[in-house]
Amino acid sequence: MNLSIYIIVSVAIYFLVISFIKRSKTFKLRQRQSIIFRNMHFAFLFAVIFLTIIDAKYEYTLRGIWTNRLIIIMCILTGIASYLITLRPKNLIIRAYFFTIIFSPILCILLLFYPFLMVVPFSLVGRLIDPVDEIYYEDKDLRIQSSFVGVLGPPWLYIKEKKGLFEKNLYEEPFAPFDYDSVAVNYESENIKIIFYGMPYGEDSMKVILVQKST
Repeated sequence: MNLSIYIIVSVAIYFLVISFIKRSKTFKLRQRQSIIFRNMHFAFLFAVIFLTIIDAKYEYTLRGIWTNRLIIIMCILTGIASYLITLRPKNLIIRAYFFTIIFSPILCILLLFYPFLMVVPFSLVGRLIDPVDEIYYEDKDLRIQSSFVGVLGPPWLYIKEKKGLFEKNLYEEPFAPFDYDSVAVNYESENIKIIFYGMPYGEDSMKVILVQKST
């Protein structure tokens, strides 16, 4: 019951806020400003699509933990703001697009009514706002980290190689070495050897991961 009340109150508050801003003339941009603002959103949207394709096909992301996520967040925020503070576009497709964006958060909130579906918004939001659980090793060429991937599973281990403005994902697996004492990295001619020492199976235990350097 408490969860239901929370969901209903959240939806009601969201509706009131967007209705107030939408009807207020104080926040409205003029025609030229509206076009520029919407184009800025579409530029972020194009960047998100491009980066998603690069990540899916080549496993490259922009360098830095937050860089890709900041672009996604800016895309979402400018999309919501475009519906609220810009003049209504004449194109029906564009109008429907921004209408969909503004009501997407409500859909995520309503999913909380269904126990098996509520993991979807929690997982998506968690991956967006909490990109790294822990960094185990980092230098100018490499970063070893564990990251949240969903509420139903443990964090995954990621090994990323830094290459200029980008990072290459070299290795990933559902293994988070929370209990290991230390990590050592040995650079070889074509490979990188990562060794986790210590716990959880005793001081002499270790886990060795060998990854190939990207070309």
